[in-house]
Amino acid sequence: MKINNCKKVIKTIAFYTVVIICIAILWKQAHLPYERTKYQSVAENTTEREQSSVSFPEEYKKTVNDSFVFDAKIITGENIDYENLYASTASIVYPDADKWKTMFLKDNLNYEESCFETESRNGDRLNAEVYDNESEGFLRLDAEQGLYWKEPLMRYLVQVLHMNGEYGAKDPMDNERVFRDADDLTGFSREEAWENACEQMSMLGIEKSSLQYDESYCMHAEDLKEQTQILQKDGSLSAQDAKESWSKDEEGYLFYFSQTLQGIEIFRYENIRDYPGMYGDMQVYVMKDGLGELQIPVLYSCKLEKKKLSLVSFDKIAEVLEKNYGSVITEEPITVRKCQLVMYPLQKKNGVYDMVPVWICQIGKYQGEGRNESYNYIPINAVTGEEMVELEVE
Repeated sequence: MKINNCKKVIKTIAFYTVVIICIAILWKQAHLPYERTKYQSVAENTTEREQSSVSFPEEYKKTVNDSFVFDAKIITGENIDYENLYASTASIVYPDADKWKTMFLKDNLNYEESCFETESRNGDRLNAEVYDNESEGFLRLDAEQGLYWKEPLMRYLVQVLHMNGEYGAKDPMDNERVFRDADDLTGFSREEAWENACEQMSMLGIEKSSLQYDESYCMHAEDLKEQTQILQKDGSLSAQDAKESWSKDEEGYLFYFSQTLQGIEIFRYENIRDYPGMYGDMQVYVMKDGLGELQIPVLYSCKLEKKKLSLVSFDKIAEVLEKNYGSVITEEPITVRKCQLVMYPLQKKNGVYDMVPVWICQIGKYQGEGRNESYNYIPINAVTGEEMVELEVE
């Protein structure tokens, strides 16, 4: 009898133990969401990724109507962490005139010095200093930018380069591919040249970490000679103005580069109306023995804030363009050709800028004979999805 009672007690204890364990498991599932079933966890994680992931297409094509078409390249940047994009402010970094003079003005040479007034990014009047020696170099400095040319090499090199830019009229002597697709120089690669240029720029106080080059062109002496002869034969370059010969010492790389913030290119032109601008690019020509050119229109010192930013989808950007410009009636369609994500320095107060993510949208319209295109540039706030009328594009 006692044995049977013991068995009943053991069974009762075991039963309630199982019940308690089951209740505990159910309670955990109800109160600890990350401990739910495998299927629930996968569903939640997938939903979270879909809601937070940001990506943009490489191109966008759509025919809205007979007058408005999207055939656009979408340009963003490399290594952008859209999940951790922060608001930021910036101020202009003024070039150190003493460092520029020390690097580029040779001792015991007579430079013709002059000073004139120029305009800042904000329309303020600035003094610009120029140092010129026709057989050695040209240096211009003002409060916002620095420009150096090695004379007369760069004057001859510019004569040879015929590159079709953003504008519709095509240069019949276009030779961009000749230099863009050329093999690296023997014993001096593109990457070595870029590192060399960055080292020399660092001596001027220009930090490499925020710089990236967009295009690079390799200048072989043989190609420069051949292109000079083609231009002379065509009549585009007179024998009097052409360089008689090109040496191996003059070979180098031409880099078009930009400053970035959080992986996004900083808008470097003075105004949307000037985009892409003739003198807006940062560029450097680097040879084995030094720099032939350095052009720095404007540099910024940037500071990240604590506020996170979320960018709207590109479909939203397209909707704004379609709504604002899709109803225009023209004989030839207006075509959205390119949309580039940039950080635009929007002046907050004197000397301080809010760095605003903006889509610069290039809209092309055919003009006259030859079916050339003229372009307008429309800025759209990448966070709010609204056209930025405060940038005074008209």
